[in-house]
Amino acid sequence: MRSTTLTSKTASTSSAVAQIRQRRQRTLTSIVREEIAHLIGSGQLKAGERINESELALRLDVSRGPVREACRSLEEAGLLVSVVNLGVFVREMSLNDARQLYEVRGALSGLIGRLAAQRITDLQLKALDAQLVAMEEAAER
Repeated sequence: MRSTTLTSKTASTSSAVAQIRQRRQRTLTSIVREEIAHLIGSGQLKAGERINESELALRLDVSRGPVREACRSLEEAGLLVSVVNLGVFVREMSLNDARQLYEVRGALSGLIGRLAAQRITDLQLKALDAQLVAMEEAAER
């Protein structure tokens, strides 16, 4: 009887631990950060545009704190630029900056492909082949 109780408590605890881990991974700040990054990526926030924390907080139905923290994080990531006494702005990228960025991305893509080819298992290769066949069939429709 005692082992049954212990087992059910352990299952309940592991479920709670999983929920806590999930909550830790997706903080309000990280959700706001992802949304601001999406707004930039989709063009809803344009290069050079000033970030209005109050407006974003209202739009996202959060306080200004998570918006401010998300902006700091995006500034560290290079998507936003803070200008003293003026605010935070969406980073503008020169043609040369974009060219360099794509050169780095291209080099990383090649490295990722080589490493994946060296490390792929037979099971992963079969799954990849199945996805390729499914995509080819979908393209023919």
